[in-house]
Amino acid sequence: ITELAAGAGPGRECVVVTADRELRRRVEAYGARCVGPRTVRAGQPDGR
Repeated sequence: ITELAAGAGPGRECVVVTADRELRRRVEAYGARCVGPRTVRAGQPDGR
């Protein structure tokens, strides 16, 4: 995941869904935007 975030390149949005703080720190260093798993689940029709 870190390699993918690093390879996204400038001007290309990279969003990582994770609850892992260390992974968040590493990918944000490459400019990725992180969201938590609850963000994704909130968008589901049944709310789960």
